[in-house]
Amino acid sequence: MKAGHLWGRRQIVFLMLLCVLVALLVTAASSEAAPEQSCGSYHYVQRGQTLSSIARQYGVSVQALLHANPQIKHPDVIYAGSSIFVPCMGPGGPGTGGRCGHYHYVNYGQTLSQIAWYYRVNPYAIMNANNLRNPDLIYAGTYLCIP
Repeated sequence: MKAGHLWGRRQIVFLMLLCVLVALLVTAASSEAAPEQSCGSYHYVQRGQTLSSIARQYGVSVQALLHANPQIKHPDVIYAGSSIFVPCMGPGGPGTGGRCGHYHYVNYGQTLSQIAWYYRVNPYAIMNANNLRNPDLIYAGTYLCIP
């Protein structure tokens, strides 16, 4: 090779491979992006939780969670500490599409009546917003949509 030659065959091949690699990485990253989310919230997965238990907690379907979280490849494999988007689906509350004024973390010993009184909301409105059938069945460690 002459001393004045700037690009050798190896450097050109290397640059072409590098461009292909960058293009593949950009394509892979963009295909993993979550769809536009207009209504919902993020949930941090706790040890022992399943996609099914999270869906039940928020009143959404497992399929809705999978659609909103394309990074989840298999519904039986989620990891504690990861975050998933929980979409709203219709009028009322989480999983139903309505707007929640607040999300309340239920502490041990709290009742639906106490929570409703605190937020100055009818307990039945909270039940409807969270698809609850029994006002005596709320669980510590869950979140309630407060309309």
